Amino acid sequence: MTPGRPPEGRRGRTAGLEATFERALWSGRLLVVVAVVVTVLLAVAALALATLDAVYTARLLGSYTDPGLAGDARDGLRTQVVTAIVKSLDGYLIAGLLLIVALGLYELFVNPIDRAAGSSAARRLLQVRDLEDLKQRVAKLVVLVLVVEFFQQALRVPVRGSLELLWLGLGILVVAVALWFTGRHEGPKGLGAGPPGV
Repeated sequence: MTPGRPPEGRRGRTAGLEATFERALWSGRLLVVVAVVVTVLLAVAALALATLDAVYTARLLGSYTDPGLAGDARDGLRTQVVTAIVKSLDGYLIAGLLLIVALGLYELFVNPIDRAAGSSAARRLLQVRDLEDLKQRVAKLVVLVLVVEFFQQALRVPVRGSLELLWLGLGILVVAVALWFTGRHEGPKGLGAGPPGV
């Protein structure tokens, strides 16, 4: 036995314990499946909510076609219809965002999705190289959802004077700058640009 080195049996037990710990630690990444399932369920809920908003919008459109509707009432109803359309669009964008997060988390932490391997949609949406890539995609979609929310709120704000018009214009400028910044670092293929060489 060499001085300073642990005996063979102890070294073997330590290596076995280390291997067991590393296996358990590596398997811990599968806990992300819980987040994936919950995110898919949230996407389904957002999709259902957006569809209910679309049904509500269709009912509003039916009221809008009423020939007996006065001019001011028609203008108010038109604003309601456009707001409802934007709200539906917002819901569908949120559902899409949640699905992209769920698929990206699954591909990053669990396993590549075999069924998506040959799909052209997968190349645009699911080629997540790392967590930073997923964060960038989510950030762009969040900005888009916020733009839609801003538009929805802007439709409701009455513009009675030049000050309100100035604030609305500044808000639109901020939204335009935000969109410019999110698209500035985008490659030639856009949001779904895959890894180099694809």
